[in-house]
Amino acid sequence: MKRLTMFICAILLCSLTSQAQNRSSETLFGNRGLQFSGIWGGTATSITKFDQDYAVYSGGYGGLEFGRSLFVGWGGFRLVSDVDLSSLANNRFDMRYNGLMLGYAFRSYKVIHPTFMVLAGKGKVNVNNEGEDKVFVIQPALGVELNVLKWFRIGLEGGYRIVTDTDLKGISDEDLSAPFGEVKFKFGISWGRYRH
Repeated sequence: MKRLTMFICAILLCSLTSQAQNRSSETLFGNRGLQFSGIWGGTATSITKFDQDYAVYSGGYGGLEFGRSLFVGWGGFRLVSDVDLSSLANNRFDMRYNGLMLGYAFRSYKVIHPTFMVLAGKGKVNVNNEGEDKVFVIQPALGVELNVLKWFRIGLEGGYRIVTDTDLKGISDEDLSAPFGEVKFKFGISWGRYRH
């Protein structure tokens, strides 16, 4: 009889626990949280300035969308124009970097909506006659995005590229850090309902 009572109590406890879990509060990635809702990728071109020279960066990115608003992905960018820094005595340099991208689109169901994006990752700076150096890049940006078609969006962003861990002779972190403006072309698909 004692074993039967213990068995019935165990079944009731399991039943109550499962019901309590069904009525639990919302979680970040639960039933009502940020569910996987899309796949997006594209290209980006940004204009920045080092000393007196304007420079162009180009690259691509791709990632997953959650809750039709949160973007988690990976991107890579490189300098596509020759740049002279006065501190380099006319030695040209090249820079590439890639890293994790986290973004959020506010009210992404609107035709035009604000966005926030940050990239953080490792990169390399190569200076003629000086060698190569590994750096770390953090690149936050604010912008607006236009929903052109269900599968195509255009974004305009502005931000600041922060470069750290520079060890090359004659170059400081401040020489490589700079504000930028960027145009993004984004292709992909979303499904599910928007979270208002």
